[in-house]
Amino acid sequence: ASGPSTLSQEMFKPFDTPFFFELSEEGQGNPLTTFDVDPAVNKKTWREFPPNYEIVTDIEIKPSTIPLVYAYTDPEGQRYPAIAYHSYGKGTAVYMGFDSTWRWRKEFGDRYFRDYWGKVAQFLGLAHLLGESAQARVFLDRLVAGIGDRVLITGSIRNRDYSPYVADSVEVTVINEQGKKKDIELTSVKNRPGLFRTTFYPEEEGKLQFALPPKFESEPSELVVKKVSREYQNSGVKTPVLNAIADRTKGYVFTEFLDDYNPTNAVTDASGEVVQPVRQNVWQRVWGRIFGGNKDGGERLRRIADLRAMRESIAYSEKNPFEDKSFIKRASAHVLSTIREMRPKLPLSVDMDLWDYFGLLILTCVILCVEYTFRKLWYLD
Repeated sequence: ASGPSTLSQEMFKPFDTPFFFELSEEGQGNPLTTFDVDPAVNKKTWREFPPNYEIVTDIEIKPSTIPLVYAYTDPEGQRYPAIAYHSYGKGTAVYMGFDSTWRWRKEFGDRYFRDYWGKVAQFLGLAHLLGESAQARVFLDRLVAGIGDRVLITGSIRNRDYSPYVADSVEVTVINEQGKKKDIELTSVKNRPGLFRTTFYPEEEGKLQFALPPKFESEPSELVVKKVSREYQNSGVKTPVLNAIADRTKGYVFTEFLDDYNPTNAVTDASGEVVQPVRQNVWQRVWGRIFGGNKDGGERLRRIADLRAMRESIAYSEKNPFEDKSFIKRASAHVLSTIREMRPKLPLSVDMDLWDYFGLLILTCVILCVEYTFRKLWYLD
């Protein structure tokens, strides 16, 4: 859908082709399009926005324009610029190829709608308020990274007359918390005058600043580097495949205690109600087993919610949950309890022959004789 629409078109020929959003490389880490410091979560947020049905498609961006978000109908098809910006004079102009951000309220309320338009106001006006120059900027594709992570660095540089800065490369100085400096080279992007790009792999923890040479009058960008245990963050396990195997074999996949407890992945029972993490003592669990049973796996759901809440509290303290003895103990107990609960209940099969029946007959006779003897001894008859 492109161009102006008419009244008859809006009334009788509504657009029915959905357009979905995809972040560009420049959009990752850009303050205008960043809703979460985790790049994967940020990409997922944009992908899950409700589709738009009216996007300007008959437009081409200028070489020095930086696209932040693309729109598409076919994952393998053409991309159309949906959000982009360009330096103009002393300021910045933001382009939006759609006017349907109100649709975000349907699924997420005001969470992203207000956040986005607040970012637009800051993106356009904060530089003027702080007296920063629009001549040059350095953008990172993430705000937080782990040691050894790939960080994409993009520089948008203008001359003093705000024309694109043309050069084969430009240097950026990386400064750590101790003041140690290291120069890296950003190479020019082909057919994109004024844009320079490179990749950087941080080697130590702490805060890093990326600064252009002083002649460009640019504020430095900051990156927070953390030491991340990969096996606890992204193990590469294909959970859908494991769940499919477990369903066919009547098994179970223990992945719930690896997820943070939050409203988006809260544990729900069969009726859709959120199960709250309630820790029970031994007597409460015994009482529940005797009189309450384990209807719909309620006890297991409470254990899962409890584990997620524990892991969230440990994560807030920036500790590894798998080094916490209480978490490991509770997770192990959950695994053993789940195995016991899901163990198939097989009928007891006993083979008996003639001698077994004869032995039971003799035992019955002995019991009757003993009863008769006691009755005679105590004069019960």
